[in-house]
Amino acid sequence: METIFAARTTAKKLQLRLELSNVRQRDMTVADYTSKIKDICDSLASIDVNVEEGEMVQICLGGLASKFGAFRIAVCTRENTPSFFDLQSMLLVEENHMSASTSTHADNKMLYTDEDRPRAHGGRGESARNGGG
Repeated sequence: METIFAARTTAKKLQLRLELSNVRQRDMTVADYTSKIKDICDSLASIDVNVEEGEMVQICLGGLASKFGAFRIAVCTRENTPSFFDLQSMLLVEENHMSASTSTHADNKMLYTDEDRPRAHGGRGESARNGGG
């Protein structure tokens, strides 16, 4: 019985380690992505496998979506590595900043598009179509 349990534990450990090394953000939110990393680490801890804080940070940074490229560089070039908890907080702020920036850009683009729309009586588009200038 002990041999079977040890074999299952070893297999589980290998599976979780592989899952942890392959975790990628892709289209997950920062909260879901960091939660997934934390859950895998907690599962490893439950079978007496400790994942160091620095390793968690490294795994998290390595699996971030490409839109976090500048953020990743900024964190990697810092003198002190943040804790995983601090990294989560920083990522959430960055994600919110990106969302706000994207929505502001979309609003500005919509305003620009509305301004350039042809008008029924002598708008920019109409005078260009009629050869006027």
